Amino acid sequence: MSEPSSSSSSSAAAKSDAELEEMLDRMLTRLALSDDSKLQALLARLLPMTISSLSSTSSAVRNKVS
Repeated sequence: MSEPSSSSSSSAAAKSDAELEEMLDRMLTRLALSDDSKLQALLARLLPMTISSLSSTSSAVRNKVS
């Protein structure tokens, strides 16, 4: 059994970081366009994901959150 090379695992990590950045962009856009009446429910769903993104190893993802 061969282990995946570091380059393939790092490209998978980069892809997931890019996907996470895209998700954060969509989330921030949704937040900006939300009605005030729906803001509390939206924040209850989005804040846990946002806070957990702060522990990302990608500086681009951390910068997007902060």
